[in-house]
Amino acid sequence: MTRKLLLSGILIVSAFLLMGFNFSYPWTKAEKNIVPVKSEVKKADQVIVYYFYAKPRCVSCQKIEKYTKETVSSLNNSKVVYQGINLDDKANEHYKKDYALFSKAVVLSKIVNGKQTEWKTLNPIWTKLGNEKDFKGYVTEQINTYLGE
Repeated sequence: MTRKLLLSGILIVSAFLLMGFNFSYPWTKAEKNIVPVKSEVKKADQVIVYYFYAKPRCVSCQKIEKYTKETVSSLNNSKVVYQGINLDDKANEHYKKDYALFSKAVVLSKIVNGKQTEWKTLNPIWTKLGNEKDFKGYVTEQINTYLGE
């Protein structure tokens, strides 16, 4: 019994360390000089909420997509646009470099006067996935910050 508890504790601590390690890579930091593809740029100011995915799609990844779509929809704001992007599609490979992606991710892109002025990878979603309210609250807060609200 004690041995099982010790092993469980080690596994949990290892998982948290790995998650923290992945989130601390310098290439996950926001860059301001990335320009989205012209077809995605509108003249009006907006926030594009990207969900980048690839196969296989685990239960957690499907939940992230669902919660993100629902959050954007609940805002009922024409300035906030959701886009799911399949990174397995060759035409979308540039996003990996553009947004320094190494895994599935939610990225906010702030568009002002038709140009991307900043972007941010929402890494904390992975730790908020177990609580739908916290997840959606965090994503909403980040979107509102980009909207200036």
